[in-house]
Amino acid sequence: MNNNQLSAEYKEHQVFEVLKDIRDLYEFISQNSFGFLPTGLPEEWINIDTYISSSMRGTIDAMALLLGDAFINDAFALLRKYFDEVMVSIFYSVYSEDQIDKNSDKFLYTVEKLKRWTHGKEPSPRYYDTLKYLKRSNRFKALLEMFNFDGENGYKTIRDFLDDNMHLNSYRMFINNDNEIVNESRVKLLSLYSNYLKSIFLFHYTSVIYLKPLYIMSTDYRDCMDCGKTPPESSQYWVAPIADKMFVKYIKPKKDIAIFLKDCTDMGFSF
Repeated sequence: MNNNQLSAEYKEHQVFEVLKDIRDLYEFISQNSFGFLPTGLPEEWINIDTYISSSMRGTIDAMALLLGDAFINDAFALLRKYFDEVMVSIFYSVYSEDQIDKNSDKFLYTVEKLKRWTHGKEPSPRYYDTLKYLKRSNRFKALLEMFNFDGENGYKTIRDFLDDNMHLNSYRMFINNDNEIVNESRVKLLSLYSNYLKSIFLFHYTSVIYLKPLYIMSTDYRDCMDCGKTPPESSQYWVAPIADKMFVKYIKPKKDIAIFLKDCTDMGFSF
């Protein structure tokens, strides 16, 4: 299909702005996390979150390309992949911290499960296994309980739809990948896509702030330290402009979550 055949309503849909926002944030987190050693892998010099974030940026870029050409079924398949990426990333962050706490008497403790995963000796955990673990974790369950993972119209609904789409459980889902026929549902599907994408991103970005607040910190503090200068007072709590912009745009409307993050991280978000 020639892109010009798509309606202006489709081409100007707000989902493309959302994708760009998320893509740019992952690019920033990938770069900003590079300066921190990986949790649970003391023998490694490069933070695995640097490459996890850049890979997720690539997934977002691929979504934009597929939606731009109206390959909607394929784009939903990538959205399910993104959901998996989010859950695996959060799982290993939480699991590593939990294991380090349990072995606090051991200096520079290596989390073996994480090491085996990064070396290709252990597969990524499955979605429902990650969710089960996160529900049990004392470190994470307070945040998880703020999200609807089990009830109606929550993350279970999103997951079920994405699974149906992935496995082509209806004829309609085949048709949604045909970009040459007249499909009056395209704009409606974009709106659904946008809502699901924002929900998954909300959970991930909230988790990053909660678990790894240094990743969204302004560089002012480190820049001063690198130059041998005394950092401005409280600059360790300054938030990078792009991270603050995304907080205001995607998290602040969820007032209970925004207040929770402000109280437990002390980061200087705009309120």
